[in-house]
Amino acid sequence: TDTRERHKCSLLLELAGLALTFGAFLLLYRYVPNTKVAWQDVWLGALIGAVLFHGIRLGFVWVVPSFENFNLVYGSLGALMAVLVWAYLSAMAILLGAQVDYTYRGVFGTHAGEIAIPQHRRAAHARARPVPGAAIPLAEERGAGLGSRPRGPSG
Repeated sequence: TDTRERHKCSLLLELAGLALTFGAFLLLYRYVPNTKVAWQDVWLGALIGAVLFHGIRLGFVWVVPSFENFNLVYGSLGALMAVLVWAYLSAMAILLGAQVDYTYRGVFGTHAGEIAIPQHRRAAHARARPVPGAAIPLAEERGAGLGSRPRGPSG
C-alpha cells in the first residue's frame, strides 16, 4: 500500500505540473502575439503544447540515465548536447502549439475563414462542418500561385 500511495502522489504531481504548464501556455499564447487573441482560440494549442512539453520532459527523464557510457566518451560535452536537444525539442513543442492556435483561430475560431481550405478538401470539409467564409478564393484561383511573380509590362 505504501508504493500505491507513492504512485498516487507521483501521478497527482505530474497532473499538477501538466496543469501549471497548460496555464503557462495559455498565458503565453494569449498575451505574447502582437495581435488580439481571444481566450477561446488558445486552449487547443496550449493543451497540445503542454502535453508535448511534458512528454518530452518524461522522455528525457527516462533516456538520460542511460547515457553513462556516453559521458565516458564525451565528458561534459555530452551533457551540453543533451541540454541542447532538450531545448530544441521543447521549443518545437511550444511552436507547434502556437501553430495549432493560429490554424484553429483562422479555420474554426474567432477569425474563421481567414485561412482558406484547399479546393480538394473543401467538399469533404463542407459535409463535415460548414465554416463561415470558406468561399475565400485560394491564391492559385486568384492567379497568384506559389512561385508566380507579378508581371510587368514586358510580361
